[in-house]
Amino acid sequence: MFATCTFYLLFAVLTLVTAEDTPELVTCQQCNSSSPCDTPCTVTKNVGSCFIAVEENSLGGKNETFFSKGCSTSPGKPIVFSVTLGKGYFLRSNLTYCNEDKCNYGEPSISTDITPNGLECPSCFNSTDNSCTVETVPCTGIETYCTSAYGLRKKIDTQEVSLFVAQGCATDTVKDAPQPLDIQLLKETYGVLKINTYKAPPVSLTTTAPTTTPNGTPTLKSISFVLLLTGLSWMLLVNVVS
Repeated sequence: MFATCTFYLLFAVLTLVTAEDTPELVTCQQCNSSSPCDTPCTVTKNVGSCFIAVEENSLGGKNETFFSKGCSTSPGKPIVFSVTLGKGYFLRSNLTYCNEDKCNYGEPSISTDITPNGLECPSCFNSTDNSCTVETVPCTGIETYCTSAYGLRKKIDTQEVSLFVAQGCATDTVKDAPQPLDIQLLKETYGVLKINTYKAPPVSLTTTAPTTTPNGTPTLKSISFVLLLTGLSWMLLVNVVS
């Protein structure tokens, strides 16, 4: 009788230890805009995580949305990028993480806050030349920085190369963007040579007349940002899944 009790006690202890040592796994959805979401992956809860990366842009003349889902080997840090350029051009990127089972199975989307925040920046965008007409516009939502960039644009189908320049309102995360930076979109590639940022000033009481950048020279407070979010978000994903 004593031996039987001892056996069951030992079995219970071993079962408890084994249960504590077995890591809890989380199932994530793994896919992107061009592949079906039918291949799951798993990570260890509280060690890894599921991620969703979404990007929206209108730089090619029409609104486009891309997304990617998968497993990360770390808990991850959410990152939101947003930049609004002149003439209705914008670029937004949102990278989020979660560590509950099937937590990234939802529909990818980016919430956009277009509420004016009391700040303003010079704004313009020209993808075929190194000069553009600049107009001061109000910033919205979490875009509290003015940012600018210039560089080379290359069409993938014709290999045609041109200069580009842009300016606009952006999130503070633009300060951490590497430079120079090569960014590849669906039909074109942007080589960003220089990025400048500064805190957006309050909306002025007087209206500033539009000005034109002289030969694309960065003589304004900054020379816009453009396409940075796309390249940076996908670069982040490379680090995430590696």
